[in-house]
Amino acid sequence: MSVVAAAKGGHFAHLPKSDWCPSKEKTAGPYLILTPADPDDEAAEKLKADFRDAWRQHYARLQEIAPGFSHKEFIELLKRANRSNIWAYKDLQPQHLPYILPLLADFSPASGRRQKSDTGALEPARRLWLRFMYSSAVRRAEDLWIRPTGEVKFFRVSYRPPPRSAPKPKDILKSVEIERTDAFLTAILRPLPAFVVDEVERWLNRYLA
Repeated sequence: MSVVAAAKGGHFAHLPKSDWCPSKEKTAGPYLILTPADPDDEAAEKLKADFRDAWRQHYARLQEIAPGFSHKEFIELLKRANRSNIWAYKDLQPQHLPYILPLLADFSPASGRRQKSDTGALEPARRLWLRFMYSSAVRRAEDLWIRPTGEVKFFRVSYRPPPRSAPKPKDILKSVEIERTDAFLTAILRPLPAFVVDEVERWLNRYLA
C-alpha cells in the first residue's frame, strides 16, 4: 500500500484563491490529536457495531469525498482507526466517521482505485494527491462534535503528486470544502463488486468484531 501517514502538521500554507487562511508555520506534528485521552470502551464497542452494520454507507460517502477511493484505502483507514482507538472517543457518533477517518492518511494516485485506459492498460483513477484537513480553529478531534469553536470547515486539498515522499504546501493546486452531512446514512446505495464486499467483510469479521 502506498497510503502514507496523514499530513504531519497543525499548520498549513494559505490555499490559493481560498477564504480559508490557516497559519503558515511548517508542518511538524499531527494535525489533530487522534488518540482519545479518556477512552470510553463501552461506547467504542457500540460504535464499532454500528459501523459494521453500515460500512457500505460509510464506504460510499468516502468514495464521494475522495475521488478514486479504493477498498484497500478503506481497510487501511480502519487499521489506523484501530491503532489510534478513535472508536473510544466520548460522544463520537457514526455520522462523524467519514469526516474523521480521512484525517488518518494521505491518498496518493498509487493507493487509489485503478481503471482501464483507452488502450486497455490499468492506470490510477486518481491523478492528484489528496489530503483532508479542518480549518485551523480545530485543534483536537473533540472540537468537531463536543466543543466546536467558531465555524468548522472540512477541506479536501489536492496536490501535484511529488516525484518522491509526500507533497508540500507549495504543491497545492486547489481546495474544496466538503459538507459534513449525515444524509449518507440513509442514501440508496449502488451494489459493490463482490470481491470488494468479500475483502472488506473478511477484515471486519477478523479485526472489528
